[in-house]
Amino acid sequence: MSKSQRGAFAFCIVAICCWNFNAAIEATAFSVSLPASFPSTSVKDVHSSNIQGFWAVTAFQVCSTVLQPISASASTIFGRKAIVLLGIALFTIGAILASVAHNVALLLVGRCIQGAGGGILLTMTFVVLTDLVSLRERGKWAGVLSLVWLVGAVVGPVLGGAFSEKLSWRWIFWISLIFSAISFALVFMFLHVDAKVRSLRHVAQDIDWFGAFLFVASLTSFLIPLSWGGITYSWNNVRTLLPLILGVTGLVGWGLFEQFVATKPMIRLLVLGNRTAAVTYFGIFIHGMISFILIYYLPLYFQTALDFSPIVAGVALLPLCMASGLMAVVVGATIARTGLYCWAVFSGWTILIFGTGLLQLLNIGTSTPSWIFLTAVGGLGSGMLFTSLSSPAQASARDEDMIVAAGLCPFFRSLGQAFGVVIGDAIFQNQMKKSLSKYSEFNDSSLEFAKNALALTQTIKGLPHDSPSRIHIVESFVQSLKVVWWTMLCLAVLAGLLSLLTRSLTLNRVFKGQVSESAVRLTEGMGSSEAEESDKQTSNEDIENQQKSSWIGTTVSIERQTTIVGAVSSLHS
Repeated sequence: MSKSQRGAFAFCIVAICCWNFNAAIEATAFSVSLPASFPSTSVKDVHSSNIQGFWAVTAFQVCSTVLQPISASASTIFGRKAIVLLGIALFTIGAILASVAHNVALLLVGRCIQGAGGGILLTMTFVVLTDLVSLRERGKWAGVLSLVWLVGAVVGPVLGGAFSEKLSWRWIFWISLIFSAISFALVFMFLHVDAKVRSLRHVAQDIDWFGAFLFVASLTSFLIPLSWGGITYSWNNVRTLLPLILGVTGLVGWGLFEQFVATKPMIRLLVLGNRTAAVTYFGIFIHGMISFILIYYLPLYFQTALDFSPIVAGVALLPLCMASGLMAVVVGATIARTGLYCWAVFSGWTILIFGTGLLQLLNIGTSTPSWIFLTAVGGLGSGMLFTSLSSPAQASARDEDMIVAAGLCPFFRSLGQAFGVVIGDAIFQNQMKKSLSKYSEFNDSSLEFAKNALALTQTIKGLPHDSPSRIHIVESFVQSLKVVWWTMLCLAVLAGLLSLLTRSLTLNRVFKGQVSESAVRLTEGMGSSEAEESDKQTSNEDIENQQKSSWIGTTVSIERQTTIVGAVSSLHS
């Protein structure tokens, strides 16, 4: 590699780090800013309610999820650079629209566009890393990206709190423009990947357009009534039941269509056809729900029950984020070294069950050492699962489905995150309404308070500390959050018990041959040019020597690959 090539490579890695760091800040900063930003804007700024506020999060996740299976295929039409630049551009445009929004419609449009860009960048991180990095070096660079995400996840909550308290929640979006500009410029100038580009007509036929549309429409139809059921409309109201039924029917129909009708399915459901894969992907889905509920509801607790400012609430998330990130790196390295993963899966769920159970001890005025310990335990378990769950997902897959299995990990995690925010919000609001109605001063206003629970975090701060209204609101808040924690505990127990069905499979399997069509169905074109070149130049003796360092196209050690994919797949989670 020449000096100029080394420089171009370094700048490309910096670009990848920039857009992942940007995404990490965005995810964690926005969670802290929600309680501080939406109350002040609910009347005169963006006119948003609690439901609409959390849909600003859910819209991002839904759009991100559906774009993941499509973006890699699109990169084989237009090339890697064009799709990466599109992802950065969409992320930037969405951030600009959200930052200038003065009504909730524009805010949601901005978050949808930003989510689409985020989904593209998540997938293209995996694709570009495959194209740029030699077979022997991918594990190292995946570890670097994991550390970048860890730093962003630690910095994000503090920045979110600082912007909300000292400047404006809009600065969370403005600050992302800096990293987007750096990434865009570096990719434009230095990313030159000679990926095999296919014709528009050929690849367009390989994209499951109807399946993608049916999935988004059905998922949205299912999630929307969950967010307003029992609050905006009663659970037996036709406006709740009809879209809920249509959503469930649509999702079932989507599954049947993908299995029996689609020639190029969006998701190859056959990958879920064995016991280990089924329980693993279910666990990834539940883990996505729990991890996002923690990120978005702990700031509510800190600012309400402990009377923290947004800045301090951001700092208070550090034990959770640091424990999760560090444990993910340690467990990933250990699995790569030992080739064993069941211990990490079982231990991860055990610790997460223990951690979610401990959250019941979070009360009004909980001491600092106590809440640090109580939140960090859940972070440890969550971090173990971030890395370990990708191993059985791929170890249980057939040779030709290995890459599809890897791609399904971030897909199901993103899907779980979308469900987590909406279901957590539905549980919280309904319990808040029930708790407040016990107090006579809230008999006529409990429903209105429940609709705008985010606004209560700021309303409380304006009330005297010994005010009965303040005490009752805070008590209701904490009790409502405990129901959310209990829900998390039940989900963790269910997933943990099912994880006992996970088989201990070898991670030393070696996959030989070229990248098959079924292997690239979800991640079309990933590393195809590198694979072909490797096939041409690698002799049988070389193949034997590379068994533990190859990935796509020659021979593949699943022990190495599951670690790489686990690290990269967890970047946006």
